[in-house]
Amino acid sequence: MKLVAFLVLFLFQAEDPMVISWNEHQQLSWEDFQGKPDTRSSFAALTHSGIAFNYGVTIENEIIHLTTKVDAYFYPEMSWAKPDKINDHILKHEQAHFDITEIHARKLRKAFAEYTVTKKYKNELPAIFTKLNRERQQMQDRFDKETNHSMNIEKERDWQKYIEEELKKLEKWNIDS
Repeated sequence: MKLVAFLVLFLFQAEDPMVISWNEHQQLSWEDFQGKPDTRSSFAALTHSGIAFNYGVTIENEIIHLTTKVDAYFYPEMSWAKPDKINDHILKHEQAHFDITEIHARKLRKAFAEYTVTKKYKNELPAIFTKLNRERQQMQDRFDKETNHSMNIEKERDWQKYIEEELKKLEKWNIDS
């Protein structure tokens, strides 16, 4: 007997399904920020990104076979910039937010690859995702706090270097490779 099951879990899903997948050969541009700026916010821009994963399961002779797919997405219509306050430095900061999302997408790919499938996979896979997504959000918050939302140039440089190193460390889990 063969049973096939599929699940798709999206952290964020815009009403318009337009998304940009993370790609090491394509950086964000200000044209990608298509949302309406929050005039009450003191920020120059906001990046809305998230991780999506899906998995498929086949069961043959009581053996569970798992396939997974993980993507880091940028949501243009939910991301915004104030044209009179933006510059290349801020764009690099916003790209770093997207890169942090990709770091955690790679960590999730790695975790799924190392996961030993059990009959509890329906609960265990989302739990792995939730843990790594929580870590992603904590890193995003720490990045903004330590760089004072890009205003601390020295800390910004440190973070840019750290993010680059983390992406290299997890290169094996880059789907663009």
